[in-house]
Amino acid sequence: MKRTPLKRKTPLKAKRSTPRRKPPVTCAILRCSKRPTVTITSDERYCNSHATKIADKLVGDFVKARDGYRCQLTSFNHKPCYQPEAVYWCHVIPKGRYYGTRWEPDNAVTGCAGHHKAFDTAPLEKDDWAEAWLGTARFEELQQIAKIVKGVDVAEVIRRYRLTSVLDHPPDRE
Repeated sequence: MKRTPLKRKTPLKAKRSTPRRKPPVTCAILRCSKRPTVTITSDERYCNSHATKIADKLVGDFVKARDGYRCQLTSFNHKPCYQPEAVYWCHVIPKGRYYGTRWEPDNAVTGCAGHHKAFDTAPLEKDDWAEAWLGTARFEELQQIAKIVKGVDVAEVIRRYRLTSVLDHPPDRE
């Protein structure tokens, strides 16, 4: 039997041998191809890294607004600010190692670049300053949270701080 290079015609009502695949679900960020693991709403899903970045941005903006976009660390070493117009979100308890207090507003303070570096390179002075700033009870409570809590629901953090930013800055009405 000879084989022909032409394709055979299939009947019109022939069923597909393999079902069609659904398009893969990806992160809501345009160029990201990772699978989403964090669901904010049914239409909004992110991979872990993008959800963490969004939560960091929301909480960082909240902390900066709370502190009036001014460096709060001038009382740390009593030196003038390096760049008072550029402020950063500084953590009292490190955010990378102790994930449980990463998005805790009491664990963060607004600081300029120079004070932020001085704050991070002097851990003993940093603890003394934080204890005076927060109070002994709250500082010890944050330390216990950092030791015990291993994971935080990133979706809940995003929802909470989006709601907070909407309540703090309602849209203009005409």
